[in-house]
Amino acid sequence: MFSIKTVASLAFLFGTFGGVQVSFADSTIPALNHAQTAYVAGCGGCHGIQGISKNELIPSLRDRAGYWLCTAEGRKYMVKLPNVALAPLSDAELADLMNFVAFDLGGVSAPKAAARYTASEITQLRAESPIITDVLSTRRTIVASLVKTCNVSPAIAKSLAGY
Repeated sequence: MFSIKTVASLAFLFGTFGGVQVSFADSTIPALNHAQTAYVAGCGGCHGIQGISKNELIPSLRDRAGYWLCTAEGRKYMVKLPNVALAPLSDAELADLMNFVAFDLGGVSAPKAAARYTASEITQLRAESPIITDVLSTRRTIVASLVKTCNVSPAIAKSLAGY
């Protein structure tokens, strides 16, 4: 696991999420909350420190992650991904992380009426079987329903689906 100074330094180098400024001997870097630290350590390597993926098969989350909350299947999908469902976080910590991803990184894509994840919802979703193992196929099926149900544009659908 990374130290908080290492994680904060990475966030400082690649951009920040905002937050309180903390002064270290070598520079001033932003202090990250627990959800932001969990994101950088567990998700940022693939999805990008600021939620912008460099690989088209891995969806960018910045201004897109909230679209998954438009349907029940999309909402479940976010939590049922192996690296999410099996993350070494408590259910409350994972709820905070998922809310950071969906609402903070997801920004304008999050439906206005979307409910925030709760620890009890995470407990339920983690207990359900199976964890999604056919990620690409499942993601593409859900994205097709987002286009029909939620008016997701073809360009955004393409980026969410990983084409």
